[in-house]
Amino acid sequence: MPCVFGVVPFVCGGDERDPAGQQYCELTADKAALLNDGVASGTIEPALHGYHHQNYNPEPDGRLREFAGLAFEEQLRRLRSGKELLEQACGRPVDTFIPPFNAYDRNTLSALQSAGFRILSAAMFDEADSDVPVALVPHTCSILQLREALEQVRRLPASDTAVIPLFHPFDFVESDRQKGRIDLGRFEELLIWLKEQPDVETKVLSAISGNAYDSNRFLSNRSYLRLALHPLALPWWQGRYPRVQYFSASRAQTFYRKMFISATAVFIGIVGMFLVVGMAISHAGAALPTRIAALAAVLTLLLICVLRRKKIYFRVFALLLALSGVAIGTWL
Repeated sequence: MPCVFGVVPFVCGGDERDPAGQQYCELTADKAALLNDGVASGTIEPALHGYHHQNYNPEPDGRLREFAGLAFEEQLRRLRSGKELLEQACGRPVDTFIPPFNAYDRNTLSALQSAGFRILSAAMFDEADSDVPVALVPHTCSILQLREALEQVRRLPASDTAVIPLFHPFDFVESDRQKGRIDLGRFEELLIWLKEQPDVETKVLSAISGNAYDSNRFLSNRSYLRLALHPLALPWWQGRYPRVQYFSASRAQTFYRKMFISATAVFIGIVGMFLVVGMAISHAGAALPTRIAALAAVLTLLLICVLRRKKIYFRVFALLLALSGVAIGTWL
């Protein structure tokens, strides 16, 4: 069963999070030979995983990034140089790019096309226009979520749903005893189980069709996943709206509509329930200061969310709606 390996051609020798200048280590002969053997046997499909894999963003609280934010010319230079080294090391074309820290921008997409890359594989954090020049194949789950993801797919009507697991060396106990979550024995058992599934087809990235992973599919799935106000804290919604697969554009759009409608119904119910509470308080003769305090609490929470620029998820949003219902009800 082949696997895609992201390879860093000139890895930094120090802390990859530190943007200061560091020593860079070119892919060693031993690792190049190991990579070449894996490619020759059909086990490994190589992908370019950045250039140094070093953060260059000097902001201490800013997002880690190696490519996003750089000029087009510099991104193109890094892509071409890394691609050339990796192709020499493994003896085959490399057409997939995995950006370090999952960070890329429009210049990255344009540079990928100019450098001869066909596929971008990253999380669904960043933007993508309708005319993206490469196929977009984001990872959808961790290696430990693979069984669960496939079981969820089986509960859906037949479709071209993809499950794209991601794992790093530090996920293995043999590599990192503190961060490791799986050992090589369990990993082998998982691969054997996966190989035995008659309804699962495994593919490397070079075997996919660009038309099947276009920007429309990416944007549809990202919109569905970004509908973060949905009450995922409620267990029955977690199974109803799976989030560790890459659906077709039409299925993702269907999930989005259903989730939006059900979430709206839940939130209207929360407002209505606490509106009654507020009206009860009002009819009980609550003083004007109590009403003003209720409104002030809502406005203060909203102001805090705006100032901190945090995403508002279900619990916070439900609290805001409850307070709003009470505040409005006290004035009715």
